[in-house]
Amino acid sequence: MRELLPVLSEWLQSTPRLALATVISTWGSTPRPVGSHMIVNSDGRFAGSVSGGCVEGAVVETGLDVIRSGVPRMLKYGMTDELAWDVGLACGGEIRVWVEPLERDALLDALINHLAANEGVTLLTVVEGQRIGKRALVHANADQPAPPVADPGLRNLAAAVRGRAVTELREMDGGCVFVQFYPSPRRLIVIGAVHITTPLIALAHTLGYIVTVVDPRPAFATRERFPDADALLVAWPDDALTKLQPDTSTAVVVLTHDAKFDKPAISSALRSDAGYIGAIGSRATAAEREQRLRALGFSAEDVGRVHSPIGLDLGSVTPEEIALSILAQIVGKYRSSAADCAAAPARTGGARSV
Repeated sequence: MRELLPVLSEWLQSTPRLALATVISTWGSTPRPVGSHMIVNSDGRFAGSVSGGCVEGAVVETGLDVIRSGVPRMLKYGMTDELAWDVGLACGGEIRVWVEPLERDALLDALINHLAANEGVTLLTVVEGQRIGKRALVHANADQPAPPVADPGLRNLAAAVRGRAVTELREMDGGCVFVQFYPSPRRLIVIGAVHITTPLIALAHTLGYIVTVVDPRPAFATRERFPDADALLVAWPDDALTKLQPDTSTAVVVLTHDAKFDKPAISSALRSDAGYIGAIGSRATAAEREQRLRALGFSAEDVGRVHSPIGLDLGSVTPEEIALSILAQIVGKYRSSAADCAAAPARTGGARSV
């Protein structure tokens, strides 16, 4: 949804009602994951995607009907559905798409504000049952939804999923609720304002990362050299990482290739919860670095968290290719960690997932 905010805000200024289409369940081979969005304007324009193109036309038509009527609709496309073949869903899967009217109200304003502030927030929408269309929004640091929700069942479910990385359907009192968690954007902390940093920032932004560049040398970490960085810190790496507090959705990339910077940067990153740590350098440099880290008291498991030589082995030569190899490795590590978390048993908080 964050990537749609500019279009959403622009359209809402001139259009009282839009339609929001959301993938709420998938089965088999489907091109877009659960939680994918598409917004539809009353003039037929649309942004986002719910199927990679194969059912977009049909969803737009339904969106226009929803805009006119103000009544939400549930769509289902699958390999046994003749309409699915007509519109092109031949990938052998099944998707359910919830299409609802979208108007400016207190809840939508709160959602837009949280997303614009890069905060994590959970949206709950009743998609089946007597309370169909009811919604609740809860912030990770709030005990209750805001604005307040009168329905006790929805309020209790909001409390149960608050702050959890849950995007799924939940049963609630004979109905069905789609719970969607919008996480705060992933962060990339680049230690070293060097030539590879520029394409790394550009590619990371394409992937939705917030990028902070750190370098203790004032002549290196300048806006003239890195105008697109979200933040520039002229500071020693360990001081910067103490301030930035990397978490599991943060990647720390060390590009300084200088022991006096590498040592405090990697040591501090290893003491954090950073989900990815990588350091540039040859295999010989990596071996020497490992010995220094072990001498500092880090275990073999700790040292194993450091990807060095950094990046996937693509035979990269140019700065752009090296940046691609680094981001590809970061994405692979993040997705494998996310898959492990998804496979772990989850506490449902009293509501059953479906």
